[in-house]
Amino acid sequence: MELAAITAWLASARPFAQGVALYAQVGPSKTYQKLFSLGENDYSRKVLERELQDLVGEAQAEVVELKLPLPTPEPPATERHPCRLVAHDAAPALADVRRQLKAVRDERSHTHPHLTAPRAGKKPGTPRPIASWS
Repeated sequence: MELAAITAWLASARPFAQGVALYAQVGPSKTYQKLFSLGENDYSRKVLERELQDLVGEAQAEVVELKLPLPTPEPPATERHPCRLVAHDAAPALADVRRQLKAVRDERSHTHPHLTAPRAGKKPGTPRPIASWS
């Protein structure tokens, strides 16, 4: 198991070659692998230690997430149409509003074609403007 080996490496004297071998097994970055293959220096050692610590931290975070209890799903609420939630006392008033709304919509449907017709609002017999070809 790589996680135990990395944790043991972090707790030990941290030999560079062994850390590079561990990173080669589990490290995602090809750029860092190339950096580590160039040899040990202060920068590459710091990067190797940091990356291996990050890998252990990520693995531990995933383990914690897996151990968390899943939230219990709430039972689905019964879906009802909002109009059906109105009290029975308001039903006559609601019927009156619906009748008024229907009358307004009928008037709109009748008037709309007259308002959007071509040349609406023009007096009969008015000549059309001639397009100029400048």
